[in-house]
Amino acid sequence: MLKRTPKTLLAITLVALALRLVFAGAVLGLNAPFRGDESDYHAIAANLAAGEGHVKHVGIPTAARPPLYSIALAGVYAIFGPSVPAARIFQVLLGALLVPLTYLLARRIFSQAVALIAAGVVALNPFLIFISAYLMTENLYTAILLLAMIVLTDALRLGFARGGQLVLAGLLAGAATLTRPHGLLFAAFTAAAVLVLGRGRPAR
Repeated sequence: MLKRTPKTLLAITLVALALRLVFAGAVLGLNAPFRGDESDYHAIAANLAAGEGHVKHVGIPTAARPPLYSIALAGVYAIFGPSVPAARIFQVLLGALLVPLTYLLARRIFSQAVALIAAGVVALNPFLIFISAYLMTENLYTAILLLAMIVLTDALRLGFARGGQLVLAGLLAGAATLTRPHGLLFAAFTAAAVLVLGRGRPAR
């Protein structure tokens, strides 16, 4: 099982990528018009890439949208220009990234078989396939949360002995908050976990 796991996980991840590409390309359309919040994230990212700052309309700074997703999208636009297909493919890649991250977290808590099943559920989840086609914060936010939980799980297993892991978890919690404001609740949970589980009998 151990030797087959990397190939199995790679296969599941490729299936996830294929499903998301098919939905984004064939169902929604890579050049589909923006809907709802998509237009805001696109405009802010395009302005960031053009050096105009975090603005929806040039010359008018805005805090209406959390900045981290727009910054990430601006990185894509800096390379490919304000391309809608490039933005949607970026979303697809973020969506597929959730599969191995889910496996890594689940494997730290459960068996390899359970971790692979969890990865498969994420790969085939209709909502996660759907959301991967749109310029929204959910995929990046979820990826950051999974990374933070992986770091916290490792820190817990070591009894929170390594301060660097706690610093990294704190940075990730902050990044989550900059992606979606209610990430602040996760940051509070992170601090509570360290305080409750970081010493003595509760840690064991």
